[in-house]
Amino acid sequence: MNVIDSVFAYIAKQEGWDNPDPTVVPRRLDNPGDITFAGQMGATPIKVGNHVFAKFPTAWQGIVAGYRQLYADIAKGWTLRQVIMSWAPPSENNSEAYLQGVATGCGISADTPLYSYVVTAFALALKS
Repeated sequence: MNVIDSVFAYIAKQEGWDNPDPTVVPRRLDNPGDITFAGQMGATPIKVGNHVFAKFPTAWQGIVAGYRQLYADIAKGWTLRQVIMSWAPPSENNSEAYLQGVATGCGISADTPLYSYVVTAFALALKS
């Protein structure tokens, strides 16, 4: 598994995607990244508390939307810290614990631009 796949998997884990309870928000909304509704293709807005999440027709569409958002943030030059603080802001989450869980799980620095891992994987693929 490459680093970016690991990042998204650990984000999904932090959001509770691995919880078998079908009422957990990410599972109920087929949205493993718990991403906010922003007009994503096929998504509908669902209000949960004070937040409007994207509800996807299938888990697969939710996974693809999560990757799209992650890669959009990578293209901005963001670090893992910036992604986590945007996706799971401190006003709503224990963002530092969330960040450390993802960074430790992936074995990466929270402050390295994530594009560096994409470029490294690309360069290694070219050499093989």
